[in-house]
Amino acid sequence: MIDVGQGDSTLIVARNTGTGQQRSLLIDGGISAQGETVHNYIANTAGLNSLDHMLITHYNEDHGGGLRMMLLADNLSSLVRTLTNTAMAVPPGVDRPEDVAGVTAAVYSAAIGNYGVNAGVADDAADRAQNRSDQHDDDDDAIDVGITAAQHYGGPPGVASLIVHAKRKASAAGAAGMAAADAYEDGVAVPTRRNRIFTAIYQALVTGMQVQNSRFRTGNLYNATHVIDLGNTTMMAAGWNTAITGNFLLGGNAARAPGAARNRTSVPALGAEVLWNSGPNQMLPPALAPQAFVISRASQAWQGIGVAPYQIATGFPDNDTSIGLLIKFNDFYYYTAGDLAANGENQLMNAIMHNGLPNPAGGGALPVPDCLGSFKCSHHGADTSTSAGFLANAQSIHALISAGFNPAYQHPGDATVTRLAGDPSVRLFFLTNCNFQSKAVAASIGLNQLTTPNSYGRVAGDNNPVNLAVGRHRGDIRLRVEQAGSTIAGGGRTVRVRYWENDQVPAGVRTVRSDY
Repeated sequence: MIDVGQGDSTLIVARNTGTGQQRSLLIDGGISAQGETVHNYIANTAGLNSLDHMLITHYNEDHGGGLRMMLLADNLSSLVRTLTNTAMAVPPGVDRPEDVAGVTAAVYSAAIGNYGVNAGVADDAADRAQNRSDQHDDDDDAIDVGITAAQHYGGPPGVASLIVHAKRKASAAGAAGMAAADAYEDGVAVPTRRNRIFTAIYQALVTGMQVQNSRFRTGNLYNATHVIDLGNTTMMAAGWNTAITGNFLLGGNAARAPGAARNRTSVPALGAEVLWNSGPNQMLPPALAPQAFVISRASQAWQGIGVAPYQIATGFPDNDTSIGLLIKFNDFYYYTAGDLAANGENQLMNAIMHNGLPNPAGGGALPVPDCLGSFKCSHHGADTSTSAGFLANAQSIHALISAGFNPAYQHPGDATVTRLAGDPSVRLFFLTNCNFQSKAVAASIGLNQLTTPNSYGRVAGDNNPVNLAVGRHRGDIRLRVEQAGSTIAGGGRTVRVRYWENDQVPAGVRTVRSDY
């Protein structure tokens, strides 16, 4: 399954419905404001409870901003989870002041470093606070007792606090204490008590997140996500490296996620397979499973086994460095390459169609494709990408374009969609948005895209120029290829594209099946 949309992101999910074996890869996340939207799509629409890989094609804000927000939000969620686990370990007291004081002490103690191997100190602080509480204490008094008990034991030597900001630390601990006491009084089940404590701590901390677009809950989907990027270059976005490692700012001061277990691969090798054979759980791709090959990175385009890479130089180094991928699923191929311009794409596609990729299992090259099944137009469909030469080599039946509305850039470019409409191989091309008028895209000039003659462009969703409008039907495009339809032999290759069609009556989800 390949999903395109939600802030210029591409989500690839390889799923074996028989064994339950699965790998997932998110490519880019749009601007910072799209981070929560992309996350919601992954969690609610794709139904993932973890993400194996996150790949940033290059460091421009419109590709990596959303990913950074997802990491920052996940860091906060991971921190809150650690504090919640500490609170849940405190046994109930005999009255409300004991409950408030004990949980407050444990959470404050964990926030100053007593978690994991040092969790016993937090338990001791909680026990001390409960013993020193008074049945006549109000909540504020009980919170003070808890904080004093935690401070009595202090933090472990050489271990930095999870939360440096003093008021945030005290606020989170006190909120946890009162939430736990309320839950005991209400007699709720353990999962509900956990959720109440988590929510109380989260609400006490989230307003301290320096970047407002990172203020959303992730459920720790990205706690162990493997990150693939271009390394620490001069073009790296501020805060990208620290977000990966679990560090962030809370109330303007340092904070960190103790559970962040992300591995990082920078500048992956040309020809490397990264869906299965990268990251902490790397393995050779299972038989017949989809594979993802790196075909460009760091201004270099793959040219063949043992052949020197092509050096890309267009004068726009941020775009030239784009990480490009070729997804292979038996005889189905899908291409995506960030903002790569025609200078690199033309050389790259020519090599793909004539030189076999390295076989991850060894033993020489894989067979060359006879055509691409689908591809994502680079640079949001800009005129500088997806040239006529590229299309002639690719011979793809589908093209996908991810473009939002930005008056400063006319994406997609009219020349690009005109080339797609006139290409003999491309049967249909799908766009997340098209808010600039083009005769090649019927919906962009107010015509019905289903009934207009020679209309090959399909705008997905409601084409609302306000990208973050509440309640809109977003321009998501879901491409699905199943095992039986991934080979030339047997039933032949079949691709299904699912999108929201606004011109059908009634408007709604539409699926297009293409055999090729």
